[in-house]
Amino acid sequence: MEGRIEMGTAGMVVAGRYTFTRWLLQYQKEATAVGDLARQVARDPEWTDPKTLAALESQLSGAGSPQATLDVARRAWRRFASDAGPRPKS
Repeated sequence: MEGRIEMGTAGMVVAGRYTFTRWLLQYQKEATAVGDLARQVARDPEWTDPKTLAALESQLSGAGSPQATLDVARRAWRRFASDAGPRPKS
């Protein structure tokens, strides 16, 4: 994660500059399935930021999350990855 905050349109955190968790947590106040997932993550003291979709699935499966939560998490990851676009070369 880089040291400065970059905001996209409507004040949204730009994916690719931040972790999945930080991207997800911006949706905590939304009354959507992604918002529900964000609130669940915010409450979980054992949550670790996943670096890949497989790591996200493994973490949620290991915590006993239902299939519906896994489906939402996959959709959220795809949205995160889509928002990220190509990453700039260092």
